[in-house]
Amino acid sequence: MFVYGTLLDPALRRRLLPHRPGRLAPARLLGHRRVGVTARPWPTIVADATAGAAVEGLLWSGLTATDVARLDAYEGDAFERGVVTVRRLAAHADATRAAAAHADCEQVLAWAWRLRADARDRPSDLPWSPPT
Repeated sequence: MFVYGTLLDPALRRRLLPHRPGRLAPARLLGHRRVGVTARPWPTIVADATAGAAVEGLLWSGLTATDVARLDAYEGDAFERGVVTVRRLAAHADATRAAAAHADCEQVLAWAWRLRADARDRPSDLPWSPPT
C-alpha cells in the first residue's frame, strides 16, 4: 500500500490498525503530484507529466485483507483504490541523494487511493503537505 496523505501520520495508522504496525519503507510515485481536495483537509494524487513530478510517501506492507478493508472504509466512497508503480527508496541516511540518482531503489506495484473521477469533491490546484 502506498500512502501519501493523512495515513503518513503514525498516530492515525495506530488508531486505525492498532494490532498491525506493518512494515514501512520510504517510497516515491513518479509522474504525479499531491494536491488538496477542495474544501477538505485531505489530499489526492493527480497525474503530472512535468519533469520531476513525484509524490513522496510510504510503502506499507504486511497488511491483511481485513486491514485493507478497514482502510478502504476510512478512505470513504469519494476515493478509489488502484494500482500504481512506486520506487521503494533507500532507507539509509543519504536516501535523498540515492533516490535522486535512482540508485538503491526498486520499482514495485502497490495499491494507492485517489479521488474518484465522479466524486462530488474536486482536486484543487494547490499542493498539499502533511502536517509536521
